[in-house]
Amino acid sequence: PAIPPEVGRAGWPHPIWHRHQAHSLVGLVIADGLFTGIGYGLFRLLAPMGRAVGGIGHYPWPWILFGLMMGGLSHLVLDGFNESRQWWFWPFTQRGFRWPVHGPVRRTDSWAFILLLGLVGLLAWHLQHTGLWSHWLGAHKMS
Repeated sequence: PAIPPEVGRAGWPHPIWHRHQAHSLVGLVIADGLFTGIGYGLFRLLAPMGRAVGGIGHYPWPWILFGLMMGGLSHLVLDGFNESRQWWFWPFTQRGFRWPVHGPVRRTDSWAFILLLGLVGLLAWHLQHTGLWSHWLGAHKMS
């Protein structure tokens, strides 16, 4: 089995290795569910104050979870270009994965950032151009 590098974070019952358990699909689902749940709890706690000042009346948890999942998946895909291998399918296997084209973080981060920024910009333009942006946000048509 693959041995993680000598860096990690405290965890129970074993350390959680940065690009291993924390960068797996299971870790992603657990973290995104946890963050969505914490956000929901905070919303429920603060909702009475928000309604008093005309704020939103519901917590859009499906969209928040979707956004976290897309952000997490893009993070895993981009980290596949790094030299260190990720355990994407942990706990089912500890086989590390990286893309055939990979390199040091300093060399891959800048072009990956530009590519991702372009894709996000294209998606935002498309959503605005087609009117889906306001539909997805539940906004009312302005007169």
